[in-house]
Amino acid sequence: MLDDQPGVPALTQKDDTLTLPSLGLSASSVLNFWHNFDFARFPGPSGVFSIRYESGGVLEISADGGTIWKDLGPYITAGGYNGTMDTGAQSPIAGRQAWVGSSDGDLVAGRVDAMKAVSVNLGAAIQ
Repeated sequence: MLDDQPGVPALTQKDDTLTLPSLGLSASSVLNFWHNFDFARFPGPSGVFSIRYESGGVLEISADGGTIWKDLGPYITAGGYNGTMDTGAQSPIAGRQAWVGSSDGDLVAGRVDAMKAVSVNLGAAIQ
């Protein structure tokens, strides 16, 4: 089953990019931000306590404007990825570590949309 969130039209992948002007990053550069997420998840073969993540999000950086991307996951020092994308997902990040499920937790009823702090050591990532 394809995940129809959040692509438009339905059953399409969504891949967003934020392009910033040159930031003059240095060895001491750090990126801090807050986010929340609620990606689609599906019951796995073992039922409710087994979840397949067919959509999720990763944080990447490109030094050349978008041709070559580097996953910043290993450089996240707080608020890092919370799971792994299903290897069978029809997604370019299938099988990779990512933010998956909900920032509220997968077994929490309803949505609180809890904001989560993330800190990334960009200085180490650009070395």
